Amino acid sequence: MEDEFSKMFLKCHKCNDEFKDENKHARLLPCLHSLCFDCLNKTKINDQLQCPTCEAKYFVNDVDRDCPRDNIRRDLVDFVKVKQATTTIQCSICPPSYASYRCKQCAQFLCSECKTRHSRVSATKSHTLIEITKLRQTLDLNDFCQQVNCNDHPENQLVMYCTNDTCQKPVCVSCAACINANESLDSVATAKRELIKKEKLPLKDVSTQLQQVIKDVKSEQEKVTHLKETNEKIITKTFDELEQIISTRRDDLKKTINDNASLKLNNLEAQGKQLSDRKLRIEESSKFTNQVLAHTNSQTFLQVFQTIHNRLKTLTESFFDKEPHEMATFGFHGKEIISEIKTDVKDMANMWSFSAFPPNSKIDVGEELEKNKSETFSVKLRDFENNMPFQENGLDITYMTIVLKDPSGKEIECDRKLKAGSTDELDVTVKPTMTGRHTLEVKVLGRVVDSKDFESKPGNLSNSSKTVFTL
Repeated sequence: MEDEFSKMFLKCHKCNDEFKDENKHARLLPCLHSLCFDCLNKTKINDQLQCPTCEAKYFVNDVDRDCPRDNIRRDLVDFVKVKQATTTIQCSICPPSYASYRCKQCAQFLCSECKTRHSRVSATKSHTLIEITKLRQTLDLNDFCQQVNCNDHPENQLVMYCTNDTCQKPVCVSCAACINANESLDSVATAKRELIKKEKLPLKDVSTQLQQVIKDVKSEQEKVTHLKETNEKIITKTFDELEQIISTRRDDLKKTINDNASLKLNNLEAQGKQLSDRKLRIEESSKFTNQVLAHTNSQTFLQVFQTIHNRLKTLTESFFDKEPHEMATFGFHGKEIISEIKTDVKDMANMWSFSAFPPNSKIDVGEELEKNKSETFSVKLRDFENNMPFQENGLDITYMTIVLKDPSGKEIECDRKLKAGSTDELDVTVKPTMTGRHTLEVKVLGRVVDSKDFESKPGNLSNSSKTVFTL
């Protein structure tokens, strides 16, 4: 906590050095962050200054006016030094002697000897000297406040306040003598303190609003993360199923081609076996005939002639297929399947993302509508960057519903369609069936992203009641 306090109030927000006098004194930026005078001059380029803490940019023409010297930091340094010191504090005049007092006017820590001399000198003998042990016990910052002297008259303290519009700053008595419009420094400071207190009051409401928005933003972050994880699971499941479909089809096709090939092979194998058997019979008959012809005994030859003759005639004249029963003519019909599936998957499976930002959206509907009378109005949604939901964010109208909620809480879905010639504006038709306060709710995936109330009354209403609401 001490380090955080020192970093915020006692150290330069750029070089991180502790504020001191001369070039290391504190300068207050318009954003209420601080730089030492040295870093301020280094950071300011062509009258342009950017805060290193919040990165806000400022035009600095008059350094003393736009980035005033902050002597409150100077007083805080000694206050914190006394409160946080774990060892003794050194004398400002003769270190390393240990200090036991502090002069309020000179803002110096004094040892006992220096304190004695300080009390004897006419210029400082009236100064207020406070024991360090008492300073450690006090919470009063006034004991550490140093006087601020006039830049034009260094011997004079700033005791008056110039109220001229072109001045508006503390002045000394010498400066005040030349100015007609001046007031007591304390009275002006008191009035301005009260002004600051009043100006701080609305900040509490703003802070509360900010806290609520921060809470809403955090909630949306959690919802976005949850929805991302949910959609990732859906995508994984979808493409796993798609892969399974493709894998199943692949297996089916491989089985089909295997069955087709097996049938062809079996038929060809059977034909080949028949042809081989026939060829074998021919070869056997040819060998047998050669032996018979080589035998010279006419009697025995003539006894078997007719049988041989019949067999040779049968082998020669019997029919057999001269062509293979099957042909190697089959294949996979998948022409352009990759490109077609790629296109189909891209067209059929995609993501959309949309946010409705009420300040950029509007619902064109009357303040008062007539009971049991249909009326068509337009709905135009935009995100915080003014992007359109359908054209630029890919939202499908099928994901959007527009509901009319009557005073009883009953919800009726309204007809909606893209306006003719428009890529982002919807025509919505409503028909209130009862009188009273109604609410129109624009929903995406069942979530209300925008809404507007209107009154339903009986009778003939004039068109003059129709207005455009910017949400």
